[in-house]
Amino acid sequence: MRVAIDVSLTARRQPGERVLEEKSDRSVVLNRLSRLPPFHPTVLRLLSISIEGDSAVDEYEDIFGSDPALAADLLLVANSAEFGFQARVSGIRHAVAVLGLERVSSLSFTIAMQFYLRRSPRMAFVQPIWSHSLATACISETLGKTLGAPHSGLYSAALVHDVGRLGLLMSMGQGYADLLAREFQDIDESISCELTSFGSTHMEAGEVLAQGWGFPAAMCSCIRRHHAGSAATKSDEVLSVVRSACEIAAELGYGEVNCASGERRDGAARGLTDELLARPELAPERLRSQVQQRLAYCQSRFG
Repeated sequence: MRVAIDVSLTARRQPGERVLEEKSDRSVVLNRLSRLPPFHPTVLRLLSISIEGDSAVDEYEDIFGSDPALAADLLLVANSAEFGFQARVSGIRHAVAVLGLERVSSLSFTIAMQFYLRRSPRMAFVQPIWSHSLATACISETLGKTLGAPHSGLYSAALVHDVGRLGLLMSMGQGYADLLAREFQDIDESISCELTSFGSTHMEAGEVLAQGWGFPAAMCSCIRRHHAGSAATKSDEVLSVVRSACEIAAELGYGEVNCASGERRDGAARGLTDELLARPELAPERLRSQVQQRLAYCQSRFG
């Protein structure tokens, strides 16, 4: 099975986004992206379920019943020390009862992403991408709760916001690995270098993959626009949270690329108030501790 590519989708722009010059080798990138393995089909089915629906639990149970391997992985996670339940979580319905539909969906997506990451032969470059993605997801979850933003799908959208980097690494090989090994002045310089070298940015590559895989529109939007300015993202709460969490993750040391400047953006630049950033749950050390715990668990569980 190959990913179906819609070349025209990269031409769509949102207000406030940079218009990027088209390059002659874009078709090479798109062709190679189209040959990447598909995303986990069972997890994609989970994404189509409305967790507010009365039949959601039954649908989850049916879907996991068709994929014993994923169900087994999920139950291993649910019974891990991270959650510390006194009674053993014995089945999918039980897992949904104690964890909630949103958490079960997020964990399933994490398992699926780890499975996909293991397919890359360049693990030395995959690990920073994964660390940044997982950090962004953890921070998005906390930030979303603090803001009272929509929680459904937020963690998963943040987890895959940089999937275009993985796509470029797997499809363009050493060329993209060499780019990731470089040091840039800032994130904008790295994006410009992607465009110059490959005719496509990781945001565009990620949108191609996400749409080909059948990700929901909200996820595709986060992937395509997570580096857009705050004025262009404030009307989309999920995107706004993911964008802010992406920048906070980089400031905490989980950057997606090596940047020499190390400069910090103030709250206003991220669309956040200083009062909000002063909340105890958003204290840098607290967030960093949460991320480290999640990374350590994933490393112990998935390698």
